[in-house]
Amino acid sequence: MYKDLELLDELYARLYENEELTALLDNPVTASERNERIRRELTPLKFATVDNVNFLSMYFSSGTETNNIYVIRGFLHVDYFTKTREDCRSIQSIVNKILEENYLLRVSFANEASYTKGVFGYSEKYRPLIFA
Repeated sequence: MYKDLELLDELYARLYENEELTALLDNPVTASERNERIRRELTPLKFATVDNVNFLSMYFSSGTETNNIYVIRGFLHVDYFTKTREDCRSIQSIVNKILEENYLLRVSFANEASYTKGVFGYSEKYRPLIFA
């Protein structure tokens, strides 16, 4: 079990180990380019332009207490912004597999409005246990 930011960093590292995913994200090379493709923060919609996709954004929106004073149940969001629905499906499938390997199962999903022609948006929510 991790703290919230540690979990995001661990997932980030595991996602970039997947060559198929990095190819779908336009093969970023530098740390800056990788951070633009897998963002560990809430990303403003104005960033999702036709020139900036494909990318995903992972962040915690909040957390709730549990019966264990040392553990919180977080709300982890994964937002996808892609050129096409097919790109989203491919990226989402890889991300889901990696998160499932880390015992994170999604609890909800929805289409995300991008308000930009040519940008497909999709969102998922997870409820991981994290250290308080």
